[in-house]
Amino acid sequence: MKPAIWWKNVIKSALTYPKINYFEFSGESFLSWHHLKRAAVLLLFVEKSPDRPPILIFTKRSELVNSHRGQMSFPGGGFDPAEDSDLVACALREAEEEIGILPEQVEVLGDFEEIITTSQYWLTPIVGWMEIVPKYKINPIEVKRVIEIPVDWLFDQKRNILKLQDFYRNGRTFNTFFFPPYDGEVVWGATASILLRLFHRVERFLKEKGL
Repeated sequence: MKPAIWWKNVIKSALTYPKINYFEFSGESFLSWHHLKRAAVLLLFVEKSPDRPPILIFTKRSELVNSHRGQMSFPGGGFDPAEDSDLVACALREAEEEIGILPEQVEVLGDFEEIITTSQYWLTPIVGWMEIVPKYKINPIEVKRVIEIPVDWLFDQKRNILKLQDFYRNGRTFNTFFFPPYDGEVVWGATASILLRLFHRVERFLKEKGL
């Protein structure tokens, strides 16, 4: 099997595991989630060649945005009920606005566990696959550059993740993760946590199948 198709099949299978339902939990933390801002990001895997593993698209945020300036992220943003029918539509709309990826070019594979960010977003990761080599149209107000990272490199580097114990925000201390640098950039924080959650699903599938 070609590497690109192998990865696509593995990712699709990994997304079939049931998600953790946060609404099963009760108490004060449950009530606080209703005040969070809903948002979605797009983990877009691009098959540039059937003979190579896909790349995963990241953006480096500009210094002009309201939050997470200069950080590595996935394309995405806040849910707009006036424009978005659901969170998938939100992620696709934001990817088009930020880097010019057309929604019809993306095959949506699924989603997985949400993450609550320190900036008070309730973030849903949407996974997409693209066989057309992208021609980026970067919105400089939101994005400084696009970084393409091979998925096999990321998957291998998860064993070298560094965990910081003293990240402070809003008077609280948070633990966060850092990938090793790639092309001069570092994937960390919520973006790294989202990616690790997907990779944990991939590892579970590979282990269960003996691969």
